[in-house]
Amino acid sequence: MLKIISTQDESQRNAITKATNSQTPVPPVSLRATDRIHFDIQDALARYGLFYDRRKGECKHNRKPRSKTISIQGLAQSVIAILLMKPSEARARPKQYLESNYDKVFINGINCKFYAACVLLDKQASEYMARTDVPREVRTRIRYYLSMVVACELLKTSRPTVAQITEAADLFKNKIDDKILSEWYELVKFEYQQLGGNDNVSKGPQLTANIIEILKIKFPTSTQTTPT
Repeated sequence: MLKIISTQDESQRNAITKATNSQTPVPPVSLRATDRIHFDIQDALARYGLFYDRRKGECKHNRKPRSKTISIQGLAQSVIAILLMKPSEARARPKQYLESNYDKVFINGINCKFYAACVLLDKQASEYMARTDVPREVRTRIRYYLSMVVACELLKTSRPTVAQITEAADLFKNKIDDKILSEWYELVKFEYQQLGGNDNVSKGPQLTANIIEILKIKFPTSTQTTPT
């Protein structure tokens, strides 16, 4: 038996997709791809020349550049690291964390320029390490730690807010000075190696805790400012 439903109404198509996918094993987060916020994120990223793969494989099908394609999980990982300051979760358990904390990552009523800011910064951290001789496994393990600390450095705060990150979208679009990226990479790498320099370190809580303490010392609460 085959049921064919023809409609030009985007909202109807999304409702049908969500209903039919509920009958088959699909990651829970994928069923939320039809939430209004994901269309708004798609529009926000497009303004920065990025493509949001709201439906997995859609950007590939439409031949969008892979280097500018952002998956739901990839976007969530940047938010988990930069706003929620949990790079170990972004690195090790993004799917599980997102399923349990969806509303902390995809915030109703938010200016979706915020998501573009997180993606733009995280991409620069990743691209910086790709230009160096950093081993691939180390890049994978500490990328989100680097995104977290560079955000704090650029925003001059030990705890970035949604408003600060949103306002900094254009700042994050501009090329970040390699000196800043290098200095913070060296610090993250040092702390990572001090704890053993292995995969378990990048997935555990101690590396995050140590780095956050360093950030608190450098950027005390009393000196936090909103970027201009």
